[in-house]
Amino acid sequence: MKRLLFFALFCVASSFAAHVAVLETIRADENLDNRECQFLTDKLRQMAVTSLPASDGWTIMTRENISEMLPPGKSVEECEGSCLVETGKNISADYVAQGRVSHFGSLLTITVELYETATGKLVSSFAVQSENAEGLLKEIESHAQPLFQTIAKPSQANVENEPQDAANTQDASSNTTEVIEKKKKNLH
Repeated sequence: MKRLLFFALFCVASSFAAHVAVLETIRADENLDNRECQFLTDKLRQMAVTSLPASDGWTIMTRENISEMLPPGKSVEECEGSCLVETGKNISADYVAQGRVSHFGSLLTITVELYETATGKLVSSFAVQSENAEGLLKEIESHAQPLFQTIAKPSQANVENEPQDAANTQDASSNTTEVIEKKKKNLH
């Protein structure tokens, strides 16, 4: 009976798997270096990996995965908002994030948004500014983890139902054991 309960709990725990795509950072100003924007994307992706570990069922899609899954002629650099969500759906991502770098006065800014693709809902975002790209990198390091943590936390409803679900699993395994025992008796 303990094995059956353990197996049932293992199946429930491992059934969760979500894909997160961090798309290339868009640069709204041609004076910005494309390589710097690419590095900011790499940092966002790295922060997603550390905030949403594979051991918890998260898969962070690579740049290559995303490129291969895009429909022919589709470019992620041209999308924002609902188009971003549609791109996430096209590449089979459960969540999609993207940064946009531009200028505000003499400062560089980056806005990062995280969407749930199934609903199109904006889950979390942050907007920060700095005098240079290195400053934006530091801002990403301090703001990206909380951004991704918003989807890592189980909903309050799931937390409240866990003990009840565990009890239901135990009851189900007890009922299964009883049915097996009755069948055994009927065979003899």
